[in-house]
Amino acid sequence: MRLSLALCALMMPTLSLPALAQPFSDKIEQIVMDFLGDTTPGLGVLVIQNGAVVHSAGYGLADIARNTPVTAQSLFDLASVSKQMTALAARMQIEDGLYDEGTPITQFLPILSDLGNPRPITVGDLIHHLSGLPDYLEWQDYTPQTSPAKVLEWLGEQELDHAPGRRFDYSNTG
Repeated sequence: MRLSLALCALMMPTLSLPALAQPFSDKIEQIVMDFLGDTTPGLGVLVIQNGAVVHSAGYGLADIARNTPVTAQSLFDLASVSKQMTALAARMQIEDGLYDEGTPITQFLPILSDLGNPRPITVGDLIHHLSGLPDYLEWQDYTPQTSPAKVLEWLGEQELDHAPGRRFDYSNTG
């Protein structure tokens, strides 16, 4: 994961937008090959210019033990990187006036309305890791195959770790 982010950061100054108009797959492969090895995971590269995909390829191995290659269709677990993307999407919706940071999350997730909290959990609480929601990854019945609906059902039965807005607590659930 760090490698793919580092590669993206490295490629940005190297491949300016005008340079993207010309064939550059060889340049990308040259950059990527410096990072790949027999004992390191591979990576996927996607380059979009003006809304069009101009390069999409997988490099190296997705599973080293099984010798499974990364392809352009490989899926990656983004883990906590998705938090920043979700916060950005929420911020864009806030700027579009769809809701604000003070909007109670029960407007979108009514199943969380009876958590016994002193005040409603807000969109801002989720964005800033202030919700007090327990971490679903610590739920003993949770598996990667557990549906979001099941996680929400479980959350609706839990007590908060702390009152909303009172304490920063990095949150997978949020």
